[in-house]
Amino acid sequence: MYSEKMVVRVHGDLRVRVRFHAHPHSDSTLLLVHGSLSTSQSFNRALGFLARHCNVVTFDQPYCGESRSLNPGMQVLDMRDEAQVVLDLIEHFEADQLMAFSWGGVASLRALAQRPATIERAIFSSFSPILNPAMLAYLERGSEYLATCDRQRMAQLVNDTLGRYLPPAARRCNFRHVASLDMLEYAQMLHQIRELTTLGAERFMVCASQVDVPLLFINGELDEHTTPTDALHFADLVRSSEYVTIRQAGHFLELENEAACDAVAQAAEGFLSAGTQAPRLRRTA
Repeated sequence: MYSEKMVVRVHGDLRVRVRFHAHPHSDSTLLLVHGSLSTSQSFNRALGFLARHCNVVTFDQPYCGESRSLNPGMQVLDMRDEAQVVLDLIEHFEADQLMAFSWGGVASLRALAQRPATIERAIFSSFSPILNPAMLAYLERGSEYLATCDRQRMAQLVNDTLGRYLPPAARRCNFRHVASLDMLEYAQMLHQIRELTTLGAERFMVCASQVDVPLLFINGELDEHTTPTDALHFADLVRSSEYVTIRQAGHFLELENEAACDAVAQAAEGFLSAGTQAPRLRRTA
């Protein structure tokens, strides 16, 4: 799939590598926000159906992927920093839609709480406002491996938990990716874990009450870490929300099997199309 590559300056002196996937007949633009220990490459499957709908922007956070070499000597970012990166990209591309996966939902939710003028709706996949026992156990073991930079154990942990339902080829690819990450990427996730668990997920998620656009939450039926039931707690926090459970899918959803991919595509396209059929409005406050 053809994309225009560019470097965009964000949050002061940081730079990120961006790919703009242009749609020939749409003026709508969707920003994709990847999760932790990941890059924009994790959206390759989703691009197949999202790019049929609108322009799509993918990027790597400043500390990872193709952006890492652009920011020598950088330190870890906190939640406010990552949210500002998302906000700056929304403004740069005048994105009216956003889709975040897993831990990328933390920065994205905080960004949307600032009510960026162009955003009209957003999708969160494999995300919930609850740190349930399974997620807490994963974060506790992960913190140990991240702190000691034990790449083999960290990669195996991801595959044994979040990646449990990935097909064998994807599990092998996932293992190689996680086991080969830079020390800064491990330090970044460790900082994120400590920041969120110290603050408390419930306290942080209060910012969701400031989000004033419709949200869609997509969760896998088999996902023990961000369960569909846990995601429903967002109904008490946000003004407008919809929920879809993907049958026979875990945390990685469309990457796990064809049926799950089709179901995610149907849910996302239906939700996004509802927005493009309405008049485009720009908020001023």
